[in-house]
Amino acid sequence: MSLNQASYNAEVIRGAIQAIPRGQVEAALSIGMRPWTILRRVTLPQAFRQCLPVLTSDLIILLKTTSLASTITILEVMGTARMLQRQSLQIFEPLIAAGIIYFAVVFILTRIMNVVELRMTRYRAART
Repeated sequence: MSLNQASYNAEVIRGAIQAIPRGQVEAALSIGMRPWTILRRVTLPQAFRQCLPVLTSDLIILLKTTSLASTITILEVMGTARMLQRQSLQIFEPLIAAGIIYFAVVFILTRIMNVVELRMTRYRAART
C-alpha cells in the first residue's frame, strides 16, 4: 500500500513542480542562482504550497485503507478489533472503538493540515 501511495505522491509532486511558471526559474537564473539553489529556494517552496492539500488527503486515504491490511493478517486497528471480537465474543464494541480511533486520527490530521494551509495562505497573501 505504501509503494502504491508513494507512486501517486510522486506524480503529485512532479505535477506541482511542473506547474511552477518557467519565468520564475528564468528570473532566478538571470540573477546568477545555481540550479540546485533555484530548486531549493524557488521551485520547491512554491510546489509544496500547491501539492500540500493533495498530499494531506492522500495521507488520510492511506490511513483509512490500512484497515484492508488485516485481510492479509497484518495487525492494525481493524485487525485488533476483530481479534478482540473473537476473544471477548462482543460484536459491536471493538468495531465502535476502532471507528472512534480512525475518526480521531483523521479528525486531528485534518485540523492540523487546515491550520498549516491557512498559515501558508496568509503568508502568501501578505507577500503579494
